[in-house]
Amino acid sequence: MSTPNVSTNHGKTQAREWSLQFLYQCEIEKIFYFSETHLKQFSEDHKIPAGASLATMRIIVQGVQENYDKIDTTIREHSKNWTVERMPVIDRCILRLASFEILHKISPRKVAINEAIELAKKFGSNESANFINAVLDKIHPSENLL
Repeated sequence: MSTPNVSTNHGKTQAREWSLQFLYQCEIEKIFYFSETHLKQFSEDHKIPAGASLATMRIIVQGVQENYDKIDTTIREHSKNWTVERMPVIDRCILRLASFEILHKISPRKVAINEAIELAKKFGSNESANFINAVLDKIHPSENLL
């Protein structure tokens, strides 16, 4: 998968938030594969306008869903005393999203980590931001290209 020219920082922030919500919904509904139909329904339900943010969202969610095993292996290698399956669903989704961005060089590593921390503060528990920062800080784009 090549790195596309994606939207502006604000658009990417919005795309990440939608991506997180989509991945969370898929996790709850046990949809562990990319479904164009499901993405279309989600974008219609949430009134996501066509454009760069939706294109960025598609890249992120499709990339995460097509690489669950590799992403989870990377997260597992860097999360001390936590299995991916034991993590809170929202934390797991944020880690997958940010790990994909880091490993595929969709965004600069620091940006992906900072955005993941902000998502954790908004959607996670009081401990989520620190936990996500600790795991993502150990992941480097050169270690395991997908």
